[in-house]
Amino acid sequence: MKNDSAHRSTTFYVGHRPLPSTYKQTLVVLAPSLLAALLVIAAALAASQRDPGAAVRGATKMRTWSGVAFADPYPMLLEDERSDPILLVESGKRGAQSHIAPYVGLRVVVTGSALERAGQRMIELTPGAKAIAPLSPAVNAAHAPTSAGANVTFAGEILDTKCFLGAMKPGDGKTHKACATLCIAGGIPPALFVSGINGEVYMVLLTDENGGIARNIVLPFVGEPVVVHGALHHVNGAATLSIGPDSVKRAGAGGRRSHR
Repeated sequence: MKNDSAHRSTTFYVGHRPLPSTYKQTLVVLAPSLLAALLVIAAALAASQRDPGAAVRGATKMRTWSGVAFADPYPMLLEDERSDPILLVESGKRGAQSHIAPYVGLRVVVTGSALERAGQRMIELTPGAKAIAPLSPAVNAAHAPTSAGANVTFAGEILDTKCFLGAMKPGDGKTHKACATLCIAGGIPPALFVSGINGEVYMVLLTDENGGIARNIVLPFVGEPVVVHGALHHVNGAATLSIGPDSVKRAGAGGRRSHR
């Protein structure tokens, strides 16, 4: 019993011992080498990433635009001094269909922030009822004529226009598929993006065969290389491709973003 008591009262302590000199010499050589190797690997990985594109988002710069509001094929503003329309969307992953409905065909002033890429433009409306207001006098404007459709076949990628035009970088590819699917399901206009011979990017809005929203047709194919056959139109200044349930096919590895 005495031996047990003495054992319990004894303090066990291991003091600090200096690093052996052989280990110290190894670390002095190895640590800088490992750091240099990590920096080289990081630089190589960064250089291997594809260019997300020169998209511009003026999220902190609210401004106004004036023109005629249209809802077909998707909410857009046709400016007074330009012939190319600007797509309109809400904040987040929401389209502006319900917001634009009371102003279709009217001259309005729109408040929001701009998104732009490759000459394609979009306005993310400022939250609240003041995002769109009619101009006085409230003149109704006729819808621009729809051009006759020409049957065409394009190879490219179906994406949500908001992310591709600047809301996200990158806004395309399989890594963006889930986000693009949610955006299109929420009413963001879907488009087929194709590249020209010199690498320029073209955006063609996708509609169903009646010129309506093509959401249900395109959702299974978002963010993948596809070949799309349809009728090419120009509606209110916007290039559109009307497609049916069997118009979209998955492409091979070499089919992404070319045009025919």
